[in-house]
Amino acid sequence: MLRPRIESSISSPFITDDDWHSTNQSSDYHTYFALFNPFISIVKNIVQEHPIGSPPWIKIESQLEDYFFQFPEDLLQFSTVKYTYQFEAMIWLHGLFIILYSTRDIINLLKKTIYIETDKFCHILEHSLLLSEILHPMLTMESPHMESISPTTIYFICLSSAVHCIALRQFIAQSECEHISLPEKLIESTKSHIEMLETLQNSHRSGDQLLIREIQDLLSSCLDAAANGIEADVVQLSCEDLYAYRWTHWGTGMVKMGQESAKQEWNFVEAPESTLWDGITGMETELIVAILQLCSSTQRICSSDYFDLSIMIPM
Repeated sequence: MLRPRIESSISSPFITDDDWHSTNQSSDYHTYFALFNPFISIVKNIVQEHPIGSPPWIKIESQLEDYFFQFPEDLLQFSTVKYTYQFEAMIWLHGLFIILYSTRDIINLLKKTIYIETDKFCHILEHSLLLSEILHPMLTMESPHMESISPTTIYFICLSSAVHCIALRQFIAQSECEHISLPEKLIESTKSHIEMLETLQNSHRSGDQLLIREIQDLLSSCLDAAANGIEADVVQLSCEDLYAYRWTHWGTGMVKMGQESAKQEWNFVEAPESTLWDGITGMETELIVAILQLCSSTQRICSSDYFDLSIMIPM
C-alpha cells in the first residue's frame, strides 16, 4: 500500500554500484541517505500540525531552514544535479513548508478559508512556486526514472497543485470591471505542475494514478477558467472524485478510501458533489495583489534555475 509516510515511501534511486559504494568522503553529503535522513524527525513532528507560532512549530521551521542552508552548495544549481532523488529532496523541503503553513490534507486546503488569509497564503504559494521551478529540470534529466519517485514526492506535487488551484481561483473570482490579467509566472508554474502530473500518469505506476489524474483535471480546469475569462458562476468544480483521498484520521493521502470511510471523514456542510467554491465572487483584492507581487520577476532574490528558500527577502 502506498502511503505518504517517510519510513515506507522513500524511493530507491537508480545509482550505479560504483557510485553507491563510493568511498569518496567529499561526496558523502550528496548521497541519498544524507539528503533524506534529516527529514525523518521533521516529518514525524510536522504531521501533527502544530499551531502557527507555537514552540514546536517554530522548531520545525528552524529545522527546515537549517536543512536548506546545509544543502550541498554544488547542487544548488539545477544543471549540476545528477540524480532524481536530489531533486526529490528539494521538493520535500518545499512540500513540508507548505504543510507547515497550511495542512497535509488536500481537501481541507482547497475548502477551508483559513488558508487564504493573505499573510499565510503568501508563504504557501511562495513555496509552491519554488517547487514548480524544480519540476521542469527534473523532467528534462536524461533518465528521470519517474517510476521510482516516492509516493511522498508525488503527494507533495499534488498538494502544490492544489495551492495553484487556489491561486488561480482568485482570478476566476474577479468581476468583469476589476479584471486583472493572470500573471505569466503563475501560468508557467501551473503548466509545469500539469506537465509533471501528465508524465507521472504515463509512467505506469500503480496505486496513485487516480489521485494524480483528479488533481491534474482540477488544475487544468482552474487554469482554463482563469486564463480564458470564464464566468465564475459557470465554473463547475467539485470534490466529487477527490473526496476519497484524505490524509486525516482514516485517510492515508494517496490511497483511495472506501466510500463509507470517506463519508465519515467529510466534515463540510456541502456535499462532495456540490460546487467546490460556493460564493466564488468578491474575493479579496489584497490577496490578488500579493499573488501578483510574488509572481513578479522583479521580486526574485536569485535566478529561477537555482534551489532557493524564498522568492522575496523576508521583511
